[in-house]
Amino acid sequence: MNIQNYAQQLVESLRQGGPVPGLASQPMKTEDAQEQARKLVLQMDRFCSSDNQAKDLDPQPGRIHKEGWMEERVVFQGTSQKGSYSQVLSGEGSFRSEALFEPGSIVSVGVGGETSVHISGTYIDRTNPEKSHSFELERPLGDFEWNMA
Repeated sequence: MNIQNYAQQLVESLRQGGPVPGLASQPMKTEDAQEQARKLVLQMDRFCSSDNQAKDLDPQPGRIHKEGWMEERVVFQGTSQKGSYSQVLSGEGSFRSEALFEPGSIVSVGVGGETSVHISGTYIDRTNPEKSHSFELERPLGDFEWNMA
């Protein structure tokens, strides 16, 4: 299974507001949901403000490419109120995160690993944070194609 397609399928399932088929979702504490929302909003704001800055190797708006001990590629659109991003970090290991921001919710999925695949996701209800939920699971590395482009 292609890791990018899998992450996008998880985002879409979570966006629908329900649990992901085949995965046990756990309710989130209100304060945990609010803290996770804050972190995701800060991440999106960081992408928006670092686009086309000195270390960005991709001149195209909405795309960031940075190199260092980890290579980072980001594609984003919109804002933390209504928008999305896809981030890929690669180096010794690989990590992909996808986030979708809508006025009433934030959905995020992270997939990464070196010897196995760790997958986590959250659905955050901005209006009623007590309705937020998350999941985590580990899968064998061989279950995925690591096409992280």
